[in-house]
Amino acid sequence: MWQKTTSCFLVGLAFCFAGTVNFGCAHAASLPTPDKVIMRNGRADTVNTESNDKEMNDAIAKAQASIPTFLKTLQSPKPGQTEFAVEKAFSGGERNEHIWITGLTYDGKMLHGKIANTPDYAPNIKEGDKVSLSPAEITDWNYQENGHLRGGFTTRVLYKAPFAGRAE
Repeated sequence: MWQKTTSCFLVGLAFCFAGTVNFGCAHAASLPTPDKVIMRNGRADTVNTESNDKEMNDAIAKAQASIPTFLKTLQSPKPGQTEFAVEKAFSGGERNEHIWITGLTYDGKMLHGKIANTPDYAPNIKEGDKVSLSPAEITDWNYQENGHLRGGFTTRVLYKAPFAGRAE
């Protein structure tokens, strides 16, 4: 089993600006069954999915296939392209927890940023920790472009209803 962590802290950082996109603060009714959702401060924070979930694995593959395009955009953003983030799987013993990293820089080989979520299952990291990762470790990526979400492939799987007609 792996966890997809989406924190309202991250939403406040990256996606709720100007009231445009709201993924981490989605209504629980649009999420998987309650036994798979960890709530924090009255909001869905971590969603547990099975490691063999085809739709989620397809979303990760789609994100990974488009990493070169994401990295080009990160290195040379156009006006209106902001709030870049990547997601990485961190080991939590029996589980992997996919956690967002923001404040990104890329030196041509490694990405550097800070943990943007409060981990539930990865005991060796905490929100705000500085981390580095290779592009091969990215399991999802996203950024804002003029108020529209780009990327966010795994997020779209979890929050289809709130994204209807909003994300591209």
